[in-house]
Amino acid sequence: MPVKDPILAGDYNYSVVQIACLLDEKTAYLIFASAELLPAEMQKPPEEPSRSLRVRRFGDRAHVFFHRYVVGAEEALLWYERCRNGMVTLLGKDSQWTLQCGELIQEPPWPSMIIGDKIPVSGDVSSPSRTHHLFPQSTPPELKRLFEVQAGVRQWVSDRLFVDLQRYPELLGSVHLLLPNPVLRSAHVLLHTANDGSEGCQIHLIARQGKTAHGLELTLTEHRPTGICAEHRVTVKKPYFLIPHNARTEQIELIISCPKRGILDWQQPFGFLRELNISGSLVGATKRVVVPGKNEENDHYDVSMTTPGWSDRIGDVALAGNIPSRLRSSEFDRQRADEAERLGQKWFHGNRGEATTFIRDVIGKARKRVWIVDPYFATAELFSFALATAYDDIDVVILTSGEVLKKTDQIDDSREAGEVLLRQIESRPEMSHIQVRVMTGTPAVHDRFLVIDDKVWLTGNSLNSIGDRAGMMITVPEPSVVVEKLNEVIHHAQRTKELSAWVANRKAGGES
Repeated sequence: MPVKDPILAGDYNYSVVQIACLLDEKTAYLIFASAELLPAEMQKPPEEPSRSLRVRRFGDRAHVFFHRYVVGAEEALLWYERCRNGMVTLLGKDSQWTLQCGELIQEPPWPSMIIGDKIPVSGDVSSPSRTHHLFPQSTPPELKRLFEVQAGVRQWVSDRLFVDLQRYPELLGSVHLLLPNPVLRSAHVLLHTANDGSEGCQIHLIARQGKTAHGLELTLTEHRPTGICAEHRVTVKKPYFLIPHNARTEQIELIISCPKRGILDWQQPFGFLRELNISGSLVGATKRVVVPGKNEENDHYDVSMTTPGWSDRIGDVALAGNIPSRLRSSEFDRQRADEAERLGQKWFHGNRGEATTFIRDVIGKARKRVWIVDPYFATAELFSFALATAYDDIDVVILTSGEVLKKTDQIDDSREAGEVLLRQIESRPEMSHIQVRVMTGTPAVHDRFLVIDDKVWLTGNSLNSIGDRAGMMITVPEPSVVVEKLNEVIHHAQRTKELSAWVANRKAGGES
């Protein structure tokens, strides 16, 4: 339904405009801003004092400023119009400040609105909101620097906005308009079962003071495990009514629209609670477990022992041969299998050749970097895996440990593994792109990792025995965090040494 006018006269009287920004002596940078219009039935909220946080490392007089301006709805809309035109300012007595924000991109194009919960921007009104967003093309460099020099600033701002800016970095430097439903306070949906067993939805629309649900358009869609089976469209005449369903209800989706304002509310597909299993346990004696060892007096813990108490089931018993239940169960199994395939989940056992071929293929697809983190990596693994790269310009970094390099080498049993590994790398031009670092003392990293471009593989077994014993390989879902931590270890001056320096230290009689 095309939007004719998202805001009608009498919908909103007041507004709360939230602004967080970085201020120094001469310049101001936008961190986040939002304007929430309050439905007309709501009174004007009280004023609140502004808050600020000194950012000494950013500048002598720099500070982060946060304020909630309570203004009229018309003033807030004019302010947001200026934001859409690229000029973001503070309000009230601070209106002389224009905030640096770069180019802001509309999402969606005005005057269309968004109904949904993908962007966690919320306000004071609990009912669903139509939203409009202005996003910067990228995070402003000043904000990146701000959070680098004083890490606590991000959390300070997040606490006041009730949104985690670490989890949603795209919100940095953005502006948002929130339009809570001006007509309805809430829309309640209950499952109705008739005497003959047929089902439907009881709809109860609660209008705001001075408003009516009459004339709103409601679309109810029935979802089955394999798709949509029915759509019901109703023009609301009364606040309480019943919509019969085509069959036993699985899931329903609800959209409430206004012919003039457009979509006001959307409830994602949801089902009804038909059966509830309740159980309880009885807490009895407490047992203390003492861990044997040198500090057994201090190393202990308590466990509260429980025994099954009671259980009960409330509601309908699942139908025999319930096809929708079987279909949803099978779909869930496929989703898990698809996720395992996406993460590259591999199980190797008793087939070293299969595991070796798989890892070589993974390394061969690398285009910019290969990191092999394995405390048992030595000369044999160098030839077996590190040379599997298909491009000569790839940076290959190997992080191994002094624990294995002190041992006799498997290829040349007259020398230590570290010396043989170094001689092979230095004597072969095709290995000039390979860098080896050695973890000294107790290895700082226990697990084994393969960093292939932007992916990180975790393997339970070392490469020298992978496939011999049962073990798992899988890519981690958030690789950037692992890469950052591994990079810290690789370049740690006390924890690791270049292979050449480590070998020289061993020959000089030092311990590594």
